[in-house]
Amino acid sequence: MSSQSLFEKIVYFVVGTIFFGFYYLLMTEYFVVFPFSGVYIVLSVYFLIAILTFPRAGELLSTQSKDYVVSAKLLMPIAYIIGPVLLLMKKLEVDK
Repeated sequence: MSSQSLFEKIVYFVVGTIFFGFYYLLMTEYFVVFPFSGVYIVLSVYFLIAILTFPRAGELLSTQSKDYVVSAKLLMPIAYIIGPVLLLMKKLEVDK
């Protein structure tokens, strides 16, 4: 069972949604493409999955980085971006 409280999970979800908003604005305003069409839908679906995996990935990275001097401002975007991959690797490691 997760050691995170409901409040922490909600905060991670809100921050993940904000990160997705930045991604959406970057795609529509800077690259001038619609993120839910063509090839870009794969990246959009990945980042939508990242919103759901963000709380667990953030918890994993924060517990692993206690030995290192890493700022939370740097750790949160990294946890959001690599969250699905990190949890998949963790799941495959547990299954072995």
